[in-house]
Amino acid sequence: MHQVIRKRQGLTWTPEQPKGFAANGNHLVGVAVRAAPFPTDQLGLAYGDRAQGKLVQQVTAPDEALRRKALEYVCEKLRSAREVASFVPAGIVPALNKSAEHRSDTLTSTLATAALLPLAKDLRGREQMLNPASSSVPVVLRLACDSSPHVRRNSVAVILELGKFAEGARQLIAGGCVKLLVRRCVEEDEPQTLVAVLGALRTVMDVNQEGLDEGIEEGAIATIVQLLDVRQPAEVCEQAYLAIATLTVGGDEKTAALKLGIMPHMLAMIGGTNDFPNEDPAVVDRVCTAALAGLMSLTIADECKMEAVRLGGVRALAPIAKSALASERRGQLSYANSTQFANATKCIANLAEHPMGRSKLKSTALPNLKPLAVAKEPIVQKHTQIAVEKVEWMP
Repeated sequence: MHQVIRKRQGLTWTPEQPKGFAANGNHLVGVAVRAAPFPTDQLGLAYGDRAQGKLVQQVTAPDEALRRKALEYVCEKLRSAREVASFVPAGIVPALNKSAEHRSDTLTSTLATAALLPLAKDLRGREQMLNPASSSVPVVLRLACDSSPHVRRNSVAVILELGKFAEGARQLIAGGCVKLLVRRCVEEDEPQTLVAVLGALRTVMDVNQEGLDEGIEEGAIATIVQLLDVRQPAEVCEQAYLAIATLTVGGDEKTAALKLGIMPHMLAMIGGTNDFPNEDPAVVDRVCTAALAGLMSLTIADECKMEAVRLGGVRALAPIAKSALASERRGQLSYANSTQFANATKCIANLAEHPMGRSKLKSTALPNLKPLAVAKEPIVQKHTQIAVEKVEWMP
């Protein structure tokens, strides 16, 4: 059997002369896997069925080659929900927590944190990750500041996934997650990781009120506005605007964001003057939708309405209604692609409550809105009807 295993692994093996049961047993259990360029599926065949217990031991093995090979194979197997269900009872979470904080081997930390992500998406895996006896929360919070960009990215991805659930958000907040993520918004220099940091911060604040209160207290609004003052990739801007929409639920926060200068950024994005060269148009479209969500939140406040009208908010919103009408006439406007227009109609309804905004909207947006008030898509029809009613209101 040992000869078959070594052959599958692509390693040469010379059978030894019989030396007795004890000597042969020690030889079989004492031989470690050496580094070799064979695929992980060949390694899996060598391990055989029901190998989870052995792999759990090997992901923390002192032998570097063996540890890395085991982690690579675990990452591959955890893509299957069935395998996740088999690994969790075997104790994979405590083993990965230990490997993730390996001080001298960055690849081990990278692979271990990558393996924690599919476990965070699975109910049983997540329960073990949030169990005080095997909690992964302190581990990923520490590694979110690691010197390796790959380890940081994987750790923040795990935080984002855990934060989507009430208990995960609660434990993350108790561990100091919000303060950490606000700080990482300034310190993180890797764009993809920054996207995940903003997404994790927004998710935790959405799920848990304490997280939102702490984010406001830690100055998240000022930090994000400062982030937008510097040219950022489109995906970073998208998450930043969505975070602003979450943070500005209260009136005081709307006023604070306005004073910090968020309005010009939003209107430039909505009006198309804030271009993103070499970016995917679909991503840029999502940024505009996110900016509209932020504007919709801000313009509930009267002073934000006045500032938006003064800075040309009506001029920025009117082309969106025109584009939506063209899509409706082509039969292309549906629930799946109407989020941007729905956000725009809510902004129009807010600005229509300001006398100057209402006057400007009557001549620019109203001709395009009226036909959309009878659109086939119910959500488009309803939001447009509300906007038209507010624009046509007479004192």
